Amino acid sequence: MRPFGTLVIVVIAMLIASETCQAKREPVRTEKVSIEKTLLSLQKQLEEHPEDESLLYRLAQVHATAYAGKENVIEVVQGTNDPWYGYRYTGIPYSVVETDDKQAQARAKEHLQKALEFHEKLVKIAPKHFHARLGLAWCMEQIGNIEEAKTIYRNLIKVALPEDRKKKIAEEGTITVSTAASQQLIMILQAEIIALRKKEVAEAESVASRKLIESLQAEFDALRTQSEVTEENITRIVI
Repeated sequence: MRPFGTLVIVVIAMLIASETCQAKREPVRTEKVSIEKTLLSLQKQLEEHPEDESLLYRLAQVHATAYAGKENVIEVVQGTNDPWYGYRYTGIPYSVVETDDKQAQARAKEHLQKALEFHEKLVKIAPKHFHARLGLAWCMEQIGNIEEAKTIYRNLIKVALPEDRKKKIAEEGTITVSTAASQQLIMILQAEIIALRKKEVAEAESVASRKLIESLQAEFDALRTQSEVTEENITRIVI
């Protein structure tokens, strides 16, 4: 039986490949500026427009990026303070850099807390801001509140999927919200299954545990045999 890790990589690769947009784009000119400078500029604007959804989202994203990258600079569109994350940015950082630097860890922790606060504020103001809900779930995942993250991901998939299904390809070649949420949730479930399999206690041998593992394994196997992984069959796992 193929290891779960390999399967998840295959699934995500297929998802990305299935949503690639071939449209030609004008190259975006970017430059790197200090994160502090960008945050100060955005914060100043927010003071004048405290409920501006765009500003709240950009602040949340910059803080999340600073936490994930452990860097003091960020890439922006040249001549602006608009962060640039690439054409296929999903709304959450691609990866989280690990560091042994205590100062960097402390700064990162502060950025994560700020990212969480801005995402929470935006979701409260604009509950239909799906990318903000995605970012909030990711922040919950990063602080270790896995159950809350799973709940937000599941609820987000349910409300975002009907809209995403109307799109033959994602706008501008990006990955849709429901797909991004599904990817994150799949990885969480994968880790839980692996942990459950490793337990050498009675709980892991219970009927309920076996049924859970068998059900999820069946869904993973079904995905593996699909010639094209779509949002519809990827989310059968979690709905």
